[in-house]
Amino acid sequence: MDALKSEKGAAEDLARTKDKEEKKDRKATDQEVANAGKKWNESIRKRKELIAELDAHLAILEKREKISLDAIHRTKHVMAKLQLRIGKKEEALTLSQQSIDETPNQTLPLAARVALLHECGETAKAREAFTKLQSIWSAAPRANPRLTTSHCSPWRHPLCKTSKCWSNTST
Repeated sequence: MDALKSEKGAAEDLARTKDKEEKKDRKATDQEVANAGKKWNESIRKRKELIAELDAHLAILEKREKISLDAIHRTKHVMAKLQLRIGKKEEALTLSQQSIDETPNQTLPLAARVALLHECGETAKAREAFTKLQSIWSAAPRANPRLTTSHCSPWRHPLCKTSKCWSNTST
């Protein structure tokens, strides 16, 4: 992280020196300096977020009393799982429901909700969510034949030795 900050500083200094040599006005110099540091700003910001997330995971493992998830910027279903891990069941369920509402018919947030409801002991709601997940997933093979699990799938026929398989009907 320090290396990135020093590289950023060097790029900004280079931009300042170049602008002084070209005798540009203060506003143009400030713009050049900002542009020179932009590349590193994003990298530094991302790394700070990752460090904060790792710190939160470490705090969960160490079972610290005060754990802050404010600096973590992940999808809502991931944040719901983290909220449950720190003991905030209601917030976890709320985030999970928001994730489902924002991304209807998406399997990943729905599967995460099923797991979350199961961990919370709400089996009836988990069963209902799982049924919805099954209906979404069962439609997937029709949309994409490569996702089929049938033994008669043309993508699996070299492994299939049954007489019912389509690949064996021609022999």
